[in-house]
Amino acid sequence: MFHSIASHFEAKMVELGLPPHSPCVVTLDAWSVHRGQEFRDWVSAMFPWIFLIYIPAGCTGLFQPCDVGIQRILKLVIKWAAHADIVNETLAMLDRGITPELIVLDKRVATMRDRSVRWVVEAHKALSNKDLVKKVRRAHNGYFNILI
Repeated sequence: MFHSIASHFEAKMVELGLPPHSPCVVTLDAWSVHRGQEFRDWVSAMFPWIFLIYIPAGCTGLFQPCDVGIQRILKLVIKWAAHADIVNETLAMLDRGITPELIVLDKRVATMRDRSVRWVVEAHKALSNKDLVKKVRRAHNGYFNILI
């Protein structure tokens, strides 16, 4: 994934007529995998011209308006659709007389693959609301008006 980011930066440098390996910044959530010494050392060794900046916990909305706008809704709708599948599967087993302590949900890859199509379709329907997209496009975080 990071190679893709570096390739994007390199293409932009050519497009903008900048010197190769001009300094670039990658903004990351402060997840433990991103903050780990091994990852930071790897980025520094592979891409010394890329600088990592971390978004402090609780500040994602200030720096990534899509994460609290469109992506938040996407994640919520997928979560609701997945939860509905779990509830329906559980109720079907209870209706067949399976006792609660013996219920085992189907977590096979094939089942998740088939169900995930509906989850994404539901999310697409939710995000097809033009008024919602307009609201997210103009994010105001208290410091900047960000047009995305």
